[in-house]
Amino acid sequence: TIETLAKKYIEEITPSKKNKIEDKRLMNVVIDKFGKYYLSNLKPLMIKHWLDELKGKGLSGSTINHHLSTLSTLID
Repeated sequence: TIETLAKKYIEEITPSKKNKIEDKRLMNVVIDKFGKYYLSNLKPLMIKHWLDELKGKGLSGSTINHHLSTLSTLID
């Protein structure tokens, strides 16, 4: 699942990152939204709805891009 991938990323990659706390926070946002899904079940429309949801919460374009980049890290 995406949760499994994200937790592995947090465990193996995040410790070497400059901004560990923010990296982990963003990864946990991804887990909260998509954690139960398998990567193969994640559809572009689901991601679009999530980005629209973040925009609706008043997040800036830059912040939304950070969230999307975090998800993209798991997909690549």
